[in-house]
Amino acid sequence: MLKYHESDGVIVSEVGVSQLIYFADTHSYDHVNCLYTFPTYRQLQDFYKQRIKTEFEDGYYSTLVDPRQMSMNQMKIRNSTVMFRSSSKGSSMEGLTVDLLSLDEYDRLNPLAENSALESMQSSKYQMVRRWSTPTVAHYGIDKKYEESDQRKWMIKCNHCGYDQVLDFDKNIKLVNPDGIDPVGKVILPGTYEYVCQNCGKLLDRWYTGRWVTTKPGAGRSHGYKISQLDAVWLSASNIKQKELNSPSKASFYNYTIGEPYTDTSNKFLETDVLENMDMDTKPINRDDYSLVSAGLDYGEHFHHLVIFGLRKESHRIELIDLKRFANATTVEALDQDINGIMYEIKKYNPDIILPDSGYSGSNNLILLKEFGAGRVYQVHVRTAQSNGDTKAHFSDNNNTVTLDKLTQNMIMMSNMRRGGIHFWKGLTQDLRLFIQHWDNVIIRTDEETDNNTQEIKYVKRILRKGDD
Repeated sequence: MLKYHESDGVIVSEVGVSQLIYFADTHSYDHVNCLYTFPTYRQLQDFYKQRIKTEFEDGYYSTLVDPRQMSMNQMKIRNSTVMFRSSSKGSSMEGLTVDLLSLDEYDRLNPLAENSALESMQSSKYQMVRRWSTPTVAHYGIDKKYEESDQRKWMIKCNHCGYDQVLDFDKNIKLVNPDGIDPVGKVILPGTYEYVCQNCGKLLDRWYTGRWVTTKPGAGRSHGYKISQLDAVWLSASNIKQKELNSPSKASFYNYTIGEPYTDTSNKFLETDVLENMDMDTKPINRDDYSLVSAGLDYGEHFHHLVIFGLRKESHRIELIDLKRFANATTVEALDQDINGIMYEIKKYNPDIILPDSGYSGSNNLILLKEFGAGRVYQVHVRTAQSNGDTKAHFSDNNNTVTLDKLTQNMIMMSNMRRGGIHFWKGLTQDLRLFIQHWDNVIIRTDEETDNNTQEIKYVKRILRKGDD
């Protein structure tokens, strides 16, 4: 299994497709099936038209395919089949049998699509998986897979001092001609910057001393490769600095040029948001000191989580009152144990409003509605990960629901915690650690997209999560 941690423009996708075609050709005797995925159908269209179709129109490659069985979705290479699919939804992978799977732009695929694709390989004797992606945020997607791998890095040895190094944007690029920078015109002249050794500071030759080095060897670990535009010898140090000058954001530059994840801390929960506001003497056991109390319930495949917040009568400040985890009842013997435990905990605080989500809820929300009554229980519906900026919660008493913009509400909550607007009890209990873990799993990422109508680049914020919730 290979994982590639790439920066944009290092033509890793072409390498991936070439490898796939080579495998299909050399294993034609076994009638293998290969699948290459792209996050969106538009990307699939563009890649097929520009990079795939043209290669098979003439020359040697044209002898490998049957033009009558060549389309954007599928092509025959001798007796093997190569399929191209969008990974935007899980259903696009269903019903396939796959021997080699390549997942391009891994950070942007639908996790259900990956699960479906992996299931399609269960009967294969090859089960070869390749993941390729520009990284986005740390410990997520391709960066997480790379951390789990043997972490192969492109090392450059200095011809002067013999020092081995992975090229670093801050440590290996040196300004040698200050007059070559025009900040107003956004121009950096050739020769303004040079690559130098991190150790001795002399000019670095990137052409002939590079090699892959395994930095985290381990039995059973998959191969993982990290590559950056810093390693592209056809791009000078001045080219890289020019890209930094032209980049729309720091995250975009680090993701697409340097090939490193980047986290914008202004959109990130920090543990100190809790630790610096642990000023409640004790953890409450009832609602006596609170004028308003709310209960939120998040259902999960394996666990459900209940969170209770309250508004203090005198100080009017918001405090976390309780947080509990309940195992999902999945057997006949444990039927309703989870919802009964949840209701027992809710009754301790007699909340004014109860907000259960709609995922994995089964009949639980009907049980809550019957127990606590309409006008008090509202099932939460959230919009997609892409926000429309709506800050309001839209309640409907007719069907006992409330509709929220998930991204906006999460950003409001993180902002409240950052400014000290949410208070916590003293002592880092297991429940409080769970609260921190939940918020640390939240990822707010800015994605670059092309408008289908205007072809203009736009930047869209999305909310994701890493790890178990």
